[in-house]
Amino acid sequence: AIYIGKRIQEDNDYITRAEVATMITRLVEHYIQNEGEATVNTQGNLVINTQNVTLNKSVIKGDLIIGDGVGQGEVIIKDSKIEGRLLIRAGGENSIEMLGNTQVGDIVIAKTIDGNIRVYVEDRVQVDNVVINEANGEVIVEGEFNDPQQMLNIVVGARNNTPVYLRDVARIVDSTQERAQKAYNNGKQG
Repeated sequence: AIYIGKRIQEDNDYITRAEVATMITRLVEHYIQNEGEATVNTQGNLVINTQNVTLNKSVIKGDLIIGDGVGQGEVIIKDSKIEGRLLIRAGGENSIEMLGNTQVGDIVIAKTIDGNIRVYVEDRVQVDNVVINEANGEVIVEGEFNDPQQMLNIVVGARNNTPVYLRDVARIVDSTQERAQKAYNNGKQG
């Protein structure tokens, strides 16, 4: 039996449209479907499902989901607190920016639309972890870290359903040396 709303649903009962609507409402408390600036204070989850949105001075107690409707468009999160996760399913090469005194637990990138995605994190923004679940293109996480060792907690892949962290495949050295880059494909440089 499953509890839905004010009644118990037995195994052979059909669920009503009203009960489906109630379940969906509880999953996502607030939607942003219009371009422009918004301030949202919600106890639940928030979905941004259109491009060119600035979320400013907001408090999201649940997850913030950047939905497929954003496409290659831009979403700016400024001076906001996301107590849950920031789930990124859309965006382009100059799309997702976190500015000011924004705080977020984990950033989870699970982009389903083809193309590259860039997540820019300004130096005052606080992020616990970055997890890249899947992407159909290049993922660029750009920003500054207060402590370079924080980068070691970035999840860069998975093997046998176990996360692979940057610390497992690289070392971080803080120095004044010029930036250098080496790319590898199937274990071969080039």
